[in-house]
Amino acid sequence: MKKLLFILFAVFIYTTASYSQNNKIDSLENLLSKAKHDTTKASLLAQIGFEYKVSEPTKAKEYGEKALELSLKEKYPPTTAASYNVIGIYYYMTHEMPIARNYFFKALKIYKELNHIKGIASCLGNISSTYTEQTMFDSAIYMQKEALEFSLKVKDEKGIANSYQNLGNTYNLKGDYQIGTEYLFKALKIFEKVKQDYGIGMCLYNISRAFYMQEKFKESVDYAQKCREKRLKIGDKSGVALAYVMEASALEQLREYEKAVETAQKAIAIQEEINDVYGLQFSYTIIANVSYNHFKQYDIALEYYLKSRKISEESQNFMALANIDYSIGSILSSKGDYKKALEYHLNSLDLSKKHGLKQEYKDGLLAISQTYSNMRQFDKAYDYQSQYIKMKDSLINESSSKQLNELQTLYDTEKKQKEIELLTKEQEVKDARIARQNIITYTIVAGLILVVVLAFISFKRYREKKKANIEITHQKEIIEEKNKEILDSIHYAKRIQRALLASDNLLKKNLPEHFVLYKPKDIVSGDFYWAQQTGDGMFLLATCDCTGHGVPGAFMSLLNISKLNEVVVERKVQQPDKVFENVREEIIKALNPDGTDTYAKDGMDAVLCAYDFKNMKLSFAAANNPVIIIRNNEIIEYKANKFPVGLHQGEVKPFTLHTIDIQKGDCIYTFTDGFPDQFGGDKGKKLMSKNFKELLLKEHQNTLQQQKENLNNVFESWKGLLEQVDDVLVIGVRV
Repeated sequence: MKKLLFILFAVFIYTTASYSQNNKIDSLENLLSKAKHDTTKASLLAQIGFEYKVSEPTKAKEYGEKALELSLKEKYPPTTAASYNVIGIYYYMTHEMPIARNYFFKALKIYKELNHIKGIASCLGNISSTYTEQTMFDSAIYMQKEALEFSLKVKDEKGIANSYQNLGNTYNLKGDYQIGTEYLFKALKIFEKVKQDYGIGMCLYNISRAFYMQEKFKESVDYAQKCREKRLKIGDKSGVALAYVMEASALEQLREYEKAVETAQKAIAIQEEINDVYGLQFSYTIIANVSYNHFKQYDIALEYYLKSRKISEESQNFMALANIDYSIGSILSSKGDYKKALEYHLNSLDLSKKHGLKQEYKDGLLAISQTYSNMRQFDKAYDYQSQYIKMKDSLINESSSKQLNELQTLYDTEKKQKEIELLTKEQEVKDARIARQNIITYTIVAGLILVVVLAFISFKRYREKKKANIEITHQKEIIEEKNKEILDSIHYAKRIQRALLASDNLLKKNLPEHFVLYKPKDIVSGDFYWAQQTGDGMFLLATCDCTGHGVPGAFMSLLNISKLNEVVVERKVQQPDKVFENVREEIIKALNPDGTDTYAKDGMDAVLCAYDFKNMKLSFAAANNPVIIIRNNEIIEYKANKFPVGLHQGEVKPFTLHTIDIQKGDCIYTFTDGFPDQFGGDKGKKLMSKNFKELLLKEHQNTLQQQKENLNNVFESWKGLLEQVDDVLVIGVRV
C-alpha cells in the first residue's frame, strides 16, 4: 500500500498553507466589504483566492476568476497577473498540469512587461512545480534555476531560500539525493539567518522526507521531531500534524508498528480539532497500511481506508480514490470476499482509465485478473491478464522514449519563455520610440514658428534617417536574440546528452586502466559511449557513431541509448551480437513505423564489448568499425560486419559474435571514424586508418592517461587550422 504514501509526499512538496489562514481571510473579506474602487476589489479578491489555494481550491478559482474579470475591465495588469497565478494554482492542485502551466505563462508575460522581479520568480517557480508533478525533472530544475537567478538579482533572501528548497525537493525526487539534500540545508541556513520560522519548519520537514527517500529512517524521525518542535513554537497546528504523519511513516519502515499507529493517532487528533480533512486522509491511510500489511487486522484497515475514501471522494482527489479502491479490493480478496473485492477493483480501474493514471490502470488489470482466477472464472482472468501484459509493454516503451520527450519539452519551454522576453523588449522599444517622437514633434512645432520651410525640410530628412536606423537596429536585435535562443537550447541539450553517457565512476569501478578521448565536432555529438554492468560479472561497453553529427546526430544518439537500455536492462539480452540484432529491430521500427520500403540509412556504426576479467574473456560484435588489440608489440585487428546497426539496403544478416581469450598487458582499442578521417597535415589530406593504427602501436606502452594526451595532441597538430570534419571517439583499455 505504499502508493498512497507517495501521494502524501507529492502533495506537500510545494503546498505551504498558512497556519493563520482563517484570520487572514476574515480580515481580507472585511476589507473587501468596505472597498469602493474596482481595482481595490480585484486585488483583495486575488489575495483571498490565494489564501484558499490549499484548503479549498475550488473557492480559490472562484475568487481568482472574479478578480480577473474586474482587473481586465479596469485594465490593471498587476492584479491580472495575480489572478492568472491563482487560477493556475487551482489547476495545479487538481493535477491538470498543462492548463496550470498555461495560466502561469500568462502571468509570467505580464510580470516581465512590468519588470516585477518577485512576480517573475514566483511564476517560474510555479511552472517548475508543474514539471515536477509530471516527473519531468530536468525541465523543472531548469525553470527553478531561472527563478533563483531573478531572486538573486534583487537579493530576495526568502525567494532564494524557497528556490533552494524547491530545487532540493526536485533533485531528491529525481534520485540525486546528495545534491537535493545540499540545497535543502542551504535553504535552512538562509531561513535561520532571516529568522523565518515557517520556512525553517518546512525545510526540516523536507529534510526528514529526503532522509526517508534515502531509506535513512532514523534520521527521518529525528528531523520530523525537530520540525514538530519548531511548528509547536509558532502555533502551526497543521504543521505539527504533518510532522507526526512524516514521523509515523518512518516508524513504519523501522518496523516500530505500534509506535507508528500511536503517532498517526496524534496527528488525527490535531487534524480533527482543526478540521484538516486533507491531512486526515493520509493519517487514516498510514493506520490502514500498518493494520493490513503488518497486523493483518483487515477490519480495522477497512475502517480507516473507508474514512480516507470518503474524504477523497468529497474532494474529488481521483488519484487517491483509485489507489484506495485498489487497496480495499486487495483487503477484501485477502478476506475471501472476491465478489465485493471485484467491485472495488473495477471502480479503481474505471477511475484510472478516466483520469489517465496509467500505472494504477496496469496494477488494476493484474488485480482483477487475480480476483477472477480466485473466483475460478479463468476465461475472464486470462482476458485481463492479456490486457495487463499489453499495458505493461506499453509503459516500458513509453519509459524508453521519455528522455526524447523531455528534451523536446525543455526546448519548447525555453522557446516559449524567449518569445515572452522578445515581446517584452519589443514593447519597451516601441514605448521609447513613441516618447522620442513626441519630443521631436514639440521641437519641430517650436522650430516652425522661426523658420518654417527650413525646419520642415530638416525634420523630414532626419525622421527618415532615424526610422531607417531604428529599423536596422531592431532587425539586428531580433537576429541576435534568435541566435542566442538557438544556442542556449543546444547548450542545454549538450548537458542532457553528457548526462546520458557512461559516467566516469561506472568506468573506473568496472575497468582497469583506461581512457576515453571524446571530441564532438559541434556542441552536441552523434558519437557516444555507453556501459552497463551485468548480474553475472560481465561489463558491457559500447563505442558508437550515429548517422550525422550536431543536433541530428544527438537526437539519433538519444534514440540509440534508449534502445540499448531497453534491450539490455529491460529485456536482459546481454550477448553482444544479440543486443545489436534487437537494437537494429527497434531502430527500424522507430524510424520506419509504417513499414514502407523507403530506405532511411539511419542507425549507428558501433562496437559492443563484453569484458569478463574474472575468466579473462572478451566477447564482442562490430558493425562497420573494427576492434584493435595490441599484444607483444603486434597489432591484431578483428574485422567488423560491413553493415550498420540500423536499416540498410541488401539482406538483413545476423551480426558475428567474436569470443577471444585476453592476456595481462593487452591494450584493446575501439573507436569511431572521426580520428582517421580528419583532414590535415602539410597537404591537407586524411590521416587514414593505417597511420592511426601505427600511432596506437607507437603509444601503447605509455600509461593510458599519457596515451590520451598524446593522441589529442597529434589530432590537434594534424588538424591545424582546418575544420574538424566529424565527431571523434577513441576508447582504450589495458588488461
